[in-house]
Amino acid sequence: MPQPPLIPYTELPLDGLDAGRVEALWMFVASGPDLQRVLPDGRTDIVIRFRLEDDGETLSRPRIVIAGPTLHVRDVPAQARTGLMGLRFTLGWAGACLGVSPKLLRDRELLHEDAEALISAHAERLKRCRSLTELKRQLVSTGQELLLAARTTPGQLLAVEAVRLLRSAPERPDLKLLCRQLGVSERALRREVIEAVGVPLRSLASIVRFHRAMMLMREPGARPSVVAAEAGYSDQAHMNREFQRYGRFTPAVPMQVPLIGRGAPPSGAGRNVQDRCDSRP
Repeated sequence: MPQPPLIPYTELPLDGLDAGRVEALWMFVASGPDLQRVLPDGRTDIVIRFRLEDDGETLSRPRIVIAGPTLHVRDVPAQARTGLMGLRFTLGWAGACLGVSPKLLRDRELLHEDAEALISAHAERLKRCRSLTELKRQLVSTGQELLLAARTTPGQLLAVEAVRLLRSAPERPDLKLLCRQLGVSERALRREVIEAVGVPLRSLASIVRFHRAMMLMREPGARPSVVAAEAGYSDQAHMNREFQRYGRFTPAVPMQVPLIGRGAPPSGAGRNVQDRCDSRP
């Protein structure tokens, strides 16, 4: 029997979705039993799980999952023919679009009725899809309608701007300076970030720094001691600890791990690593 094609983590065209509020439309199909390592990145995704048939286009048994932001690395089992297609919200936008605070979704996956309840007007259309082409079209349509219905608040928009400044900072984020730039107290900013993003402000800053360091480590001739300084760590040992904490690997491993968004500048780092990677440190 022919095996279904492997489709490693692949980002698809957004097809008109607002790139400021939707970070990625993505797909992954496993070629055999394996573990998919998912790194913490603070994002929330609408994910459709399905079984891909031998022709590489027909799918069956689509199921909806809402994957909330996480602070922990995890290895997810993936069976042959298992496929995933997802819509990843930009940091700070999931709650406004789904109508629920991401802090209630932290370190959780909503399944079945719980997931469908958040996108009730779209769930049946997504579950009726029987091809990759149809599923992508319906997921884009779902995203467009959720974006149109998004309910923004001043606090959520403040959190979005804080995230933008964190990700564009050339070095270790200075939270006191960030608060001065935004004209708010640190307590108020912490409250708005955890409400809009779902993870604490300092944890988010650490995750952004970790992804920036991974991007820098992939540059030709990258030296860990130099990368540690550029990414904003106090020293190389500090970076090593953070890599073990968020990835369970050493800074040398990203040279072999397929890192999504490699072509983006370091200030745009922060995307997840969805491809298979060696679980050995």
